[in-house]
Amino acid sequence: MAVVINTSEQTVTGLSSGAILGAACSDETTALSTGQAVALDVPHDMVITGVYASLTTAGTTSAVEVDVEDEGVSILSAALSISAGVTNAETSTFAGSATEYALTKGDLLTIDVDAVDSGGTAAGLKIFFEGYKA
Repeated sequence: MAVVINTSEQTVTGLSSGAILGAACSDETTALSTGQAVALDVPHDMVITGVYASLTTAGTTSAVEVDVEDEGVSILSAALSISAGVTNAETSTFAGSATEYALTKGDLLTIDVDAVDSGGTAAGLKIFFEGYKA
């Protein structure tokens, strides 16, 4: 499986330098399995304001749950849940009900699949972190 990491800068209203960090967490056709999907080093200091996940193929019977950890500690208030029959979900609520989360260059981010749909059809997981360079 190839891991694709993309960072881009854009102008975001009210922010001097918007940033998006994205990663493919699986191939596009193989059913997801639980466990660590991908690990990556953060390429620059960044404040995350939202996390977005998408699937190429939706699960059919139950939700896919994804957690994001910074140096082994979850950054989300709850696992990101992609409901059965749906191909995306997003959150902007981080640990402690915070509305943003600060990352430091070199932090190890891991994306973990905590639950897969029991129908075994969900595939093609991608995750994106929206925010701005710190």
